[in-house]
Amino acid sequence: MPAVCSCALWQVAQYLPTVALACCAVVVCAESGNEAETAKTMNAMGKRRVAMTDFNYIVVTLCVIYLSPDRGMSMKLLKISSVMVVLALAATAAPGDLRLIEAARNGDVKSARALLQQRVPVSATAADGSTSLHEAVRHDNLEIAQLLIAAGADVKAATRYNITPLSFACSNGNAAMIERLLNAGADPNSTSEEGQTALMTASLTGKADAVKLLISRGANVNAAEPNQGQTALMWAASDGRTRSTEMLLEFNADIKTKSKGGFTPLLYAVRNGHEDTVKTLLAHGADANDVAPDGTSALNMAVVNAYYDLAAILLDHGANPNAPDPRGSALHTLAWLRKPGSDGGNGLGRRSYAPPLPNGNLTALDLAKKLLDKGANPNTRIVWQEQKFGQEGGTMRNPPLIRLGRHYLTYMGATPFYLAAHNGDAEYMRLLADRGADPKIPSVLGVTPLITAAGLDYWEGEAPGPFTGVSEAERLDAVKLAIELGNDINTPAIFGDYEMQGDPEYMLLYYPLNLKDLVGKVPGDPRWSGSTALHGAVVSNQPTIVQYLVDRGAKLDAKTKTGWTPLMMAGGVFFANAKKEYPAAAEILKKAMAEKGLTADASAR
Repeated sequence: MPAVCSCALWQVAQYLPTVALACCAVVVCAESGNEAETAKTMNAMGKRRVAMTDFNYIVVTLCVIYLSPDRGMSMKLLKISSVMVVLALAATAAPGDLRLIEAARNGDVKSARALLQQRVPVSATAADGSTSLHEAVRHDNLEIAQLLIAAGADVKAATRYNITPLSFACSNGNAAMIERLLNAGADPNSTSEEGQTALMTASLTGKADAVKLLISRGANVNAAEPNQGQTALMWAASDGRTRSTEMLLEFNADIKTKSKGGFTPLLYAVRNGHEDTVKTLLAHGADANDVAPDGTSALNMAVVNAYYDLAAILLDHGANPNAPDPRGSALHTLAWLRKPGSDGGNGLGRRSYAPPLPNGNLTALDLAKKLLDKGANPNTRIVWQEQKFGQEGGTMRNPPLIRLGRHYLTYMGATPFYLAAHNGDAEYMRLLADRGADPKIPSVLGVTPLITAAGLDYWEGEAPGPFTGVSEAERLDAVKLAIELGNDINTPAIFGDYEMQGDPEYMLLYYPLNLKDLVGKVPGDPRWSGSTALHGAVVSNQPTIVQYLVDRGAKLDAKTKTGWTPLMMAGGVFFANAKKEYPAAAEILKKAMAEKGLTADASAR
């Protein structure tokens, strides 16, 4: 306990001496041996309102000392603590008279004048180290500030967090106050404890006159704070302060410099959707093709945030419509944002997030047309480093910064048209096809746009479908369009040359016995190789699609690499952690097979 008390006592010694008399009162009571009176005095200290934010902490500390089971030690520590506080009081230059601070805080000019006439010290400080001048400036009271400065207030005084009166003036963007402080000797390059310069603070107000004044009086326009390496221009751009941005650029702020995180002023403005600020930066020479460290270009940053009007501005200023992107391309991103489905958060025990809504006048299709007008390649394919298929989650990689549901086959090799088909987005499919997209390019696994439109790689409740904003009729339209544009109804998806261990019925309910050997060879669930559009339609659980494909001549007894027929799958198939059955599809298939004289598989249920 003595060690604990000593540590607590050291903490007491760090605080300002405005509680010295109260501490002494506790010691006197303790010395008298009157424990009841001591407790009463300490309780009164705790209830008394003192202009000091750390007062309650000191009371608690003294209580820790007082309640020590070692009575002799506790009395000694109480004595020592009181002596230390009194010594601190003697060492303090200004008495703890806070009346002038209160007058400045309340904007009471009359009281401030009277107190100054009484020679109340202007250097008195509150618990956080702020002075009456800090309060006057913080509350934007130029009259009181002038009175205090005339009375000798220190314009360079800093709080415990190294905040000067100039910092408060810049936070308000008051050019007149800033000028008065600078005239009195304030440092235009002063910084907070975190390295935030006065110019950075002023830039956030958007008040160009304050920014101009600071720079003209010597503020370093390109100074960077040490934490993120950000400049005043980055702060202004990120916050959409266009007038501040213009003024900083007039004084040659570096428009191409990057933060420690690799962001330029333009990228900050684009990320937060500030169109006017982006226009200003571009007009002063910013590169519309700036790229973030993760490979996202300014254009694609606008698209992924659904800032379609802003993306159009960048295109008009030379942004590359085919800029490489972690998501494939801007056209790919639009496909995901138009029909995202659900990210599955609710089913995984967390919040489900909706995609961003378009911010502006342009729709996703409007922007797609503009991208294509500017030369975007509609047949560009996704190339990324795929994750290994894991049997626990049963999923593959999703694009970064886009919240989508689960899926079990890779998107590698997918074109924008493929994604539109996957999402049941016939309108986007038609636009892309009309503008040169090849409607038959498959993924690297050989999955055609028709197969994915029908439902292969579909995760019910998360993929775009009846439960997530895409009706069965819409998905059927996508299937019809894929066939109309030349996709063969019976072409299977061949993933590659590999063997799976386990009989067909076993693999309906679990993964191949040699799955661990296959995950490095197949970017997805290996069981689905050989699937046709009809296999996909069964697991989409959308019977009208099954019926349409049957009516169009889909092969009813087509088998996957595992030996599954569509009817076997309709009886039940395992997805990650659950068996799913499709009785409506089973009825359609049984009826069609009977009409054609085909015998249902004995294993089909």
